[in-house]
Amino acid sequence: MQPTTPERLSTRLADVGGLPVHRAVPQRALRKVGAWCFLDHLGPAAQSTEHSLQVGPHPHIGLQTFTWMIEGEVLHRDSLGSEQVIRPGQVNLMTAGRGIAHSEESLGSPRIHAAQLWIALPGDQRDMPPRFQHYPDVPRCTQDGLEICVLAGEALGIVSPVQVHSPLVALDLALPADAGVTVTTALPPRPMNSSSCRPAAASSRCAARPAPACCCWAARPCTKTCCCGGILSAAPRKKWSRPWPTGRPDRLPTARRDVLAGAWLRRCPL
Repeated sequence: MQPTTPERLSTRLADVGGLPVHRAVPQRALRKVGAWCFLDHLGPAAQSTEHSLQVGPHPHIGLQTFTWMIEGEVLHRDSLGSEQVIRPGQVNLMTAGRGIAHSEESLGSPRIHAAQLWIALPGDQRDMPPRFQHYPDVPRCTQDGLEICVLAGEALGIVSPVQVHSPLVALDLALPADAGVTVTTALPPRPMNSSSCRPAAASSRCAARPAPACCCWAARPCTKTCCCGGILSAAPRKKWSRPWPTGRPDRLPTARRDVLAGAWLRRCPL
């Protein structure tokens, strides 16, 4: 099967914790990619004492936050008592479930570069107990000169240890400075859609497509791409917004009351 031509979409520039973020998902033309309901590309950006990532305590319910660090170091704290530094090549996965609050703070590295994604939990998992998991290593392989990290799901016969609750995939694709290559990569034989962004570019772009049996990348030296895929859903679209996913509107009054009472935030120090 021939790879399909992607639809190219511009990302939206936002500010998170005082630093520029290119938001690929959601947008009007691409609300979700399977269970992936947010895709933020942070940086690459220079940091200083006066200008660095500082995200104060805030709550989440009904989803997982997935952080992939490319440059810099960030300290994660949450209302479970977790305190974990994430470094380049590592993944932090926070499962909000019925409710969690967390904060993120840069540890003073001169540059920061990361991808943060949200995963919508399936309906029967949205009220699960919250938890935090840190993955210092993710599986890697090389194909035709392309360095591939399987961040989540399964691809190329490799299964990521990152614990998710929906059929999905996330790959980090990187080329060294002395190489350019065209690679065709097989995907699971399922009805999926996919999205990719190019973190190495000065301004991010997002490519969305129905995923065929394979995807083809024509890449220049030093290209770095994050590719996400997920199962197409026949369910109606649901709107997801920070920090409340509206897939469970019956949960919102209780969750808001807990936050206003400070129940979570008091347990999430900066």
